[in-house]
Amino acid sequence: MNSTLRYKILEDCGLILEKFVGTINLSDMIVCVSKLFSDKKYDPNYLVLCDIRNANFVFNNNDLSKFIEFSHNAYHKFEVKENRFMALLAHTPKQTALANLYSEKGFGIFGIFKVFSTEEAALDWLTLRNNTTIDTKVIISELNVL
Repeated sequence: MNSTLRYKILEDCGLILEKFVGTINLSDMIVCVSKLFSDKKYDPNYLVLCDIRNANFVFNNNDLSKFIEFSHNAYHKFEVKENRFMALLAHTPKQTALANLYSEKGFGIFGIFKVFSTEEAALDWLTLRNNTTIDTKVIISELNVL
């Protein structure tokens, strides 16, 4: 695998930090997300901040559809109490377009998904979703060391 998913589950604030780095194809995505879903601390009801700014996704619409199908099958194995909120950090137009396609084609079934260019804006949006107080500087520092 030429890519990595690094993540940290912050149980105290109900937040999952994810960072994708490198060239990522469909099988890489499935392996990475499966690893996260199998973590004993994983909770599908946590907020998610996902950083794809250093990732190069190399898959087509068919691959995206397969990943959405995989995500739905995997996600429905969990007991979900409410909508899931995911803020995604993107840097390039390609990343933004892919994220928006994922949101339109599949993520909307089990959550609310927004794309941002800065950590601050993403965290502001996430904290408004569940009325929590998150120390933005600490979270950004945690994300940057992943």
